[in-house]
Parts: sequence; structure tokens; C-alpha cells
Amino acid sequence: MQPLPSRRTSPRLSRRAAFGVLTVTTVVLMATASATAAGGLDIAALFLAGGMWSARHTVRGATLLGAVLLALGSAGLAVAIALPSPVAYAWGTVVTGSGVGLTYNGNLRAIGEVTTPQSRSQVFSAVYVVSYAALSLLSLAAGLLAPAWV
Repeated sequence: MQPLPSRRTSPRLSRRAAFGVLTVTTVVLMATASATAAGGLDIAALFLAGGMWSARHTVRGATLLGAVLLALGSAGLAVAIALPSPVAYAWGTVVTGSGVGLTYNGNLRAIGEVTTPQSRSQVFSAVYVVSYAALSLLSLAAGLLAPAWV
């Protein structure tokens, strides 16, 4: 007896389905979860969507597009802080999250292309250490400056 042929979905359909699931999950969790959890899940969903969108672009194109989106989204978030605007916050979050996903994925792909298989794990380890150190320093600085804003 011949096995039935497997039904494969196209990568485009899979990405759309994943983005749809992430979007619905984010909206539901934002409506039911605490503000902190909702904000974190929102950024995570958009980061993943940007990473999936990155696969459709060249390494250079994904990184450049991500950098532009990151700058535009950061400006939108600055406007959302200056004028308490939920619309500006949502726009800034979507654009920034997509930009971060694109640049991060593009940079990791670039590193993968230029390293040898023997040194790849060491280079990726160094990238993660430097990335997390940079992110933690900014978070610590924001925490130290928070009392000045209250």
C-alpha cells in the first residue's frame, strides 16, 4: 500500500499563520494579563514576527530595513512618552519590535555566513555575551534614572 502524499504548506502560509497566532495571543493576553506581562509578550511576538519576516530578505536588506524600522519605531515610542498616546505606543511597538527582529536575525545570519563551522559556536557565544551585557547595562541605567522621573 502506497503512503498518502504529505500535504506541505508553503513557507509564506506558515509565516502568516504564525504571525496570526502571535497577534491573537498578544491581544488576548494584553486584555487579560498584567501590564508588565502584556508589554513583554507584545515585544516578544513582534520580535518573532520580524525574525520570520527577515527570512524573505537578503542579510544586508534585512539588517538595513530593520535599522530603519528600529529608528522610526523608537521615534514613535518617544512621541508616545511625550504625549500619552496609546496609538503612538502601539505603532512604535509594532515598528520597533519588527525592526529588532529584522536586525537581530540579519546579523546572526551574517555571522553564520562569515564564520567557519569550527569557530561558529565561539563567535555566537561572544555575540550573546556582548548583546546581553549591553541590554543589561541599559536596563540598569534606566533603573538608576527612574527615581528622577517620578
